Parts: sequence; structure tokens; C-alpha cells
Amino acid sequence: MAVTGTEIETAYRKLKSYVYYDKTDLRLRERLAKFECSKNFETNLQAVQGVADAASPMSDRRFKRWLREIGCRVVPKKLRPAKSESLAANEEDGKFITNVTSAPSVDVESVNYFFDGPIELHLIAVLWLMREGRHLDAKLLPECCGSRLSPALHDENDDSLQLFTKYHEQYSRWRDSGIRKAKQLLEEERRSVAILGLDLREYFYRVDLDFDDVREALRSKAETT
Repeated sequence: MAVTGTEIETAYRKLKSYVYYDKTDLRLRERLAKFECSKNFETNLQAVQGVADAASPMSDRRFKRWLREIGCRVVPKKLRPAKSESLAANEEDGKFITNVTSAPSVDVESVNYFFDGPIELHLIAVLWLMREGRHLDAKLLPECCGSRLSPALHDENDDSLQLFTKYHEQYSRWRDSGIRKAKQLLEEERRSVAILGLDLREYFYRVDLDFDDVREALRSKAETT
């Protein structure tokens, strides 16, 4: 089914809304502002539509150019405190925190990596979520509370601004449901309970995604509709 101009506009509005509320990637905000203020704004949207509609998008010269422009940005996540700061933390007088440092160098303990690429690729990603990603999301159980897609995407006529569910609401639901279950086991069933919290470090940088499985899941969904 061909991608329509209305779908492109909806995808752009969803992307714009997502970027507006997301506070973690200011560089993406800058890219989006420049994209929208460009005199070629409408032409660029039409280019995305053309690539999405192409029989072989990977062979399209525009898509190849966008791929060549992909980069990444490294942002410090955690700094290792200087020796003097570690000692100061143990003093009874407390600790003074400032963004002005006299240290000759800063030791970065861990970093975050951010995708840095053309807005056109972000738009194609949103289009994929609207058309295909929602079918994968529908296979996930309610107990999966991570980066879930908005239920609005499961509506064929969806033209809302929603893309993902609000993470903090999902996190609160996951936490509260776990506590309620533990309380039920303690009070009603008189059983011992242990709550264990685990954090998979840098999961998204190392996850080995099997795209053949993704393709097969989407193919089986298409055959049943």
C-alpha cells in the first residue's frame, strides 16, 4: 500500500511532538528546527515519501546519501570524582557542588551514545512504527512496560500526535504492581517475599536483534490480515 502525503504529515507531527517532550537529545531538537525552517521543507517531506514508496528503498540514491550522513555523539553519563572530592564527601561540614571546576582534567567513567542522522531517517523510522512496529508491539504482554508504543497507533485511522506511551507512567505501573503483589503474598498467603531489582547495563548497545525473526513475525501478521 502506497504511503500517502497525509501519512508523511502525521509521521512528522508525531516526531515533532516526541522531540518536543524528550529532554535527552538537544541535538535532535536543533536538527528538527533546521529541517522545518528550511526553504526545502516540503520538498524534503516529498523525498521521504518517494523513498518509502520506492520498490527498493535501499537502492535509492537519496536513501544512500542519508545513510552516509549517519554519525553518533558521545555524551558523558558518569564522571569519576576527584580524590579531593571523595575526601570532602566524608567531612562533617557537608559537600559543596558547583559546575565550576579547577581540576586540570575530568575522568569520564561511562558515556551514552546518541544516534546522529538526518531527520529524513527519523521520519522513515516513525513511518515504520506506524505501519509495522505496532504489530510487533501488539505481541508483547501487558507486563512488558518498557518503551511501548501508544495504543493510538493500533487505530488504522490514527492521526494523533502520540507515538510512545509515557515512560514514567509505565515505570510507575510496573513498580506499583510489583509492590501490590508482594503485599498480597505477605498478608493474604503468609509467604516470604524477596524483591530483586536488576539493571542490564548498556543493553541497547549490545542487544543482538535477529532481523529474520522480525521479518517472519511481520510476514505472518500480514498473512492473517
